[in-house]
Amino acid sequence: MPDQATPNAMDVRCDPAKFDTFANGHPFDLYAAARAKEPIALFEHEGWRYRYHVLTRYADIDAVSRDTENFTSTRGFRLPHLEEGRQPPSEIAETISSTFMGSDPPKHGVTRKVLQPHFMPSMLRQIDEEVQGAVNGLIERLRDRQTIEFVSEFAAIVPIFTLMRLLGAPEGDADRIYEWTNRLVGANDPDYNSEPAQAAAAFMEVFNYGTALLEEREASPSGDLLSAVATLPKTDSREEMARRGLFTTLLAAGNETTRNSLTGAIIALTRFPDQKEALIADRSLIPNAVREIVRFVSPVFQMMRFAKRDVEVGGQKIAEGEAVVMLYGAANRDPEMFEDPDRLDVRRANANRHLGFGVGVHRCIGAPVATLQLEKMLAALLSNFPAIEAVSEPDFLRSNFVSGIKRLDVRLR
Repeated sequence: MPDQATPNAMDVRCDPAKFDTFANGHPFDLYAAARAKEPIALFEHEGWRYRYHVLTRYADIDAVSRDTENFTSTRGFRLPHLEEGRQPPSEIAETISSTFMGSDPPKHGVTRKVLQPHFMPSMLRQIDEEVQGAVNGLIERLRDRQTIEFVSEFAAIVPIFTLMRLLGAPEGDADRIYEWTNRLVGANDPDYNSEPAQAAAAFMEVFNYGTALLEEREASPSGDLLSAVATLPKTDSREEMARRGLFTTLLAAGNETTRNSLTGAIIALTRFPDQKEALIADRSLIPNAVREIVRFVSPVFQMMRFAKRDVEVGGQKIAEGEAVVMLYGAANRDPEMFEDPDRLDVRRANANRHLGFGVGVHRCIGAPVATLQLEKMLAALLSNFPAIEAVSEPDFLRSNFVSGIKRLDVRLR
């Protein structure tokens, strides 16, 4: 299976504002070329609201991620695509940016402190059996199948179930929540939205749905994650918008990372069958294998920060008001951090140093839940279908933010 797109030999500039950059998933060859020749590349576009520097080295991305003194998330946490960047932020973009993903300490810490208990080991122990039960049920339904469409029939189902369990969403709403997550993350993909207005409509549907659930929890808390969101401050209109936008953010982020990591895992294990055999022979390798898979797959393309003052990163000056765009896939394949980085190695000693879930104060709050699901789903697949392999090319999402796979045919037997 192909792992990377090969860039034009004359062009080592990696512009994450362009959809074409990620047409075939992560352009790992292009990352390597950019890292070698222009590891911090400045981009300017006519009519664009700001200049941005694209980072491809692990050390630089790690440093910026941890530096809340000099960099802020409050002016946007992801680079828009080319057309979005030439327009003022929409009301929807401002709503998303008002959530804790678009906040800095100490405000960010207030929100995180309220949500964090729902992602701690004690909570994971509560949902452990339920997640395992959902995985077992899926396996039983597929036991007599030869080939499946992996994303819709397996990879997306357990994350949706787990999210609904954590958020306290009604069980009967699973199908429309699955549709909503596709339309939200696939805002610029014609398979999910034929025009921008449809994506905006999907956002408002989810926003209103989450608001109704939130109002129910305010009246009658039930101990779930949404009940915790209901306790967040709402002293001004922005804080109230942040509270109401959290459901939408958690819904999209909690589903995509897990399902794309698992789908990417099947592609990677097909490409490196010796690593699949190692996992089948020794299941104790699975926890480290999940860390290595997240490194290898890198489910999110990029995150962004803005310089609060003139600052230097990796020897290059970043002016106040300029943005830095962190390419996680490039960091996770940096040979300065990971030996032989383009090889999947389920025994990799420093796999836990990956940046696939981010790092610093904005590290993905749901990483422990994603890890739990990935370990259980991968173990169940390899136990029941040891010959599992990808038999089609992945159909990639049209996005410059999420490394999404819409469809993948997988042979189970």
